[in-house]
Amino acid sequence: MKLDIVKIKNFRCYKDEISIPFSDLTALVAKNDIGKSSVLEALDAFFNSEKLEPGDRSAGLTNSDDIEITCWQAPDILDT
Repeated sequence: MKLDIVKIKNFRCYKDEISIPFSDLTALVAKNDIGKSSVLEALDAFFNSEKLEPGDRSAGLTNSDDIEITCWQAPDILDT
């Protein structure tokens, strides 16, 4: 499986939807306290079915605002 794109919305510091493309080698590089770890924790929650805590919701949102973590993967292509 190859992850192509992850979209995150209402998760921790990502109140607005962000889309992060992945390639064969992807590095997350940014200043401290920007959200690099939040991206990895969102992926961990998605792939390991981690239960999200109320504190994972972006600040200022209510319980009716859903956290959205969406992952897309390229279909496996077999040589024929």
